[in-house]
Amino acid sequence: MTLALAAGGGVATADEPPITLGQLPPAFLAGPAADKLKPGRLLRFSIREGGIALHEGRPVGAALHYEGAANQRRGRADHFSKIMFQHNARRQALTFERLLQAAEESSGGGGGGGGGGGEMAEGSGGQGGGADDMEAG
Repeated sequence: MTLALAAGGGVATADEPPITLGQLPPAFLAGPAADKLKPGRLLRFSIREGGIALHEGRPVGAALHYEGAANQRRGRADHFSKIMFQHNARRQALTFERLLQAAEESSGGGGGGGGGGGEMAEGSGGQGGGADDMEAG
């Protein structure tokens, strides 16, 4: 995934407002690459086994592993929805049976009109705290 470096060493999504998923260690920020680590710089990360931390349905951090600088021509960091979709797709494979089951459940409730429908989860909002256990390298 691609996140943008924020002031203070946090790494955040492209959402508005940005969602901070982690914090680069101060020693890494002051290291040999310090001249390249400016706010707005795009960096690549993977999500470790700890996954994405949620509190009351909102992201507050992630177990991130730094993989290096991202292509700056890309223009922006990933949005949280893309990060979450990819994380779930890699961890919980979507099978044909699960799709079929979901379709049956959604159509099996009998039909009337009305404005019921499913509730949408609240959008991304607020900044999270960050995980301090990132690795640099």
